[in-house]
Amino acid sequence: MEFVRKLGSRGRTGLAVVGGLTIAGQYVTWKQAQNLKAKASKDRVLQLDLTMTITEAAPSLFDQVVNSQRPPMSLKQVVDAIESASSDPSVKGIVCTQASDKPLSMATMQEIRNAILAFRGAQEHPGRPAVYAGDTFGESGQGTGQYYLATAFDKVYLQPTGLVGIVGLHSESFFLKGLLARMGVQPQFLAYFEYKNAANMFTQDGFTKQHREQTTRLMDSIFRQIVGGIAAARGIDEGRVRAMIDECPLTGQAAVDRGLVDNLRYHDEVLAELGVGKECPVQDLAKYHKDLEKAKKKKEDGAKKVADWVAEMQGKGKEDVVACVVA
Repeated sequence: MEFVRKLGSRGRTGLAVVGGLTIAGQYVTWKQAQNLKAKASKDRVLQLDLTMTITEAAPSLFDQVVNSQRPPMSLKQVVDAIESASSDPSVKGIVCTQASDKPLSMATMQEIRNAILAFRGAQEHPGRPAVYAGDTFGESGQGTGQYYLATAFDKVYLQPTGLVGIVGLHSESFFLKGLLARMGVQPQFLAYFEYKNAANMFTQDGFTKQHREQTTRLMDSIFRQIVGGIAAARGIDEGRVRAMIDECPLTGQAAVDRGLVDNLRYHDEVLAELGVGKECPVQDLAKYHKDLEKAKKKKEDGAKKVADWVAEMQGKGKEDVVACVVA
């Protein structure tokens, strides 16, 4: 109180103004956050559409222009959006749709699979469904990886006309030594030890013993992981999973009878089962992530404006600050 008396009437008035503006700024920031929360509180079911291109890095402007009708997402954006949905009470479920045999790398499938399992196990909002609605698994190609990803979901549905083609794995390698020789090109590489085979496609005309051994062991390791993941998710013995892979491709009904698929459903039937409607629409995962980023940026910009406003009223202005951290 002694300090306030020394300020004088003008000082006390200025202090009161600064304090009032600070409180007003905090209220504005809080109100903006509440409005954003209210705006985003509408119930929705998120849709992860695997016909979308999923890139390792953030999509470039060129990628977004070329794929303007279906903008790509980076793997990190997909995982971040699913993680955000885990703590978002307005998200009532996730449906993953797949209408082609578009391949995904094993690493990409593992990341998305782990994110879906974390969504299902979220303690804040338990019991929300995560459903996979596929047209087919490998009807025109390899379906093992797609089915492995699908088993992370609570339910796996297949269209009545779909097939289940979990036929195992394969690996391809190209050898260009003969072609280069015809062109008069003699490649020269330095390779330390026999298992360093990156240059083999240029220096060999087929698999070396070590190259074949390394590739086989890698494929065996991935295959064991896929079989173990399917067995754990579907409650089937690993030996039985391997036997069913040998039986594939299977019709949709045969897959249901063997416990690989929960039921045969068209996409609209799956959405109806999830309660999708006027009060709970479907929202694309890419749009959901974009809205999250906009809300985050708006909140950060609002907080920065308030901080700059308070600093200006206190007469501090904007100054460059150099921080020195000694550890």
